[in-house]
Amino acid sequence: RSALASGVPPEAVSRDLLALLRPHPLPQLLSAAQAFGAAQLHAFSADILDEALKRWPDDLELQYRLGNALRMSGRIAAAEAMLRGVLKLRPGHTEAALSLAYMLRDAGKPNAAGQVIADLDANVRPAAKVSAGYIEFLHQCHQYQRAGEVCQGALARAPQDPTLHLLAGRTAHVLGKFEVSRGHFLKAM
Repeated sequence: RSALASGVPPEAVSRDLLALLRPHPLPQLLSAAQAFGAAQLHAFSADILDEALKRWPDDLELQYRLGNALRMSGRIAAAEAMLRGVLKLRPGHTEAALSLAYMLRDAGKPNAAGQVIADLDANVRPAAKVSAGYIEFLHQCHQYQRAGEVCQGALARAPQDPTLHLLAGRTAHVLGKFEVSRGHFLKAM
């Protein structure tokens, strides 16, 4: 921060920082990236992770962390590409999917965000409470058809869960399926 405050260009600070960190092992690079992220210096965090990825290109967690750092530094297109790459290799990578979905929602792409969450739920088949959170997210994105599909899958795994029935009832109501909605509300009670 002091170098930046004294007017040294960020590119020069990043170059010098990377030169110092380059020979260190991955755990130290991850620690440095995390420290810069915690200090809200996400661009530096992304630079460190990008440098680490050159040395460990097959490390999926490193790819996820870089994608998330890119997101936090405002490099949305690069973050989306990196996070989608992680999900292509591991469709059930929850953190990458959530990071991507929130980023897409915030970028005004609710349909794409909804697809990411629906795919995540289908791949992970989580506990009822987690699926309920995904359904709420889909509601926030106005993705009610997808929310209904996630409800069906979650209810198949936890048919007596009252929260899922409540969400299924709300979803069916928005979709104009009033009799179905009524049935879910009665089961929720």
